[in-house]
Amino acid sequence: MIPCEWNFADVFSEGLAAVENSEGKYGYIDKTGLLVIPCQWKYAYVFKDGLARVVDSDGNMHYIDNTAKIVK
Repeated sequence: MIPCEWNFADVFSEGLAAVENSEGKYGYIDKTGLLVIPCQWKYAYVFKDGLARVVDSDGNMHYIDNTAKIVK
């Protein structure tokens, strides 16, 4: 069971779900509830085809892979 510690949790896509912490930052958890990508983004979207769109604190959009590496 995933503990209710998030302000927001999106649907799981490709095994990960975007979550928002109490500071308003987004990261990703796996299906066991483990935080696998730290909450560091202003906003985070679902994964599709191995990538997720994220927005940094300056409003810049990036794409990350499931290891949090920025790829585009």
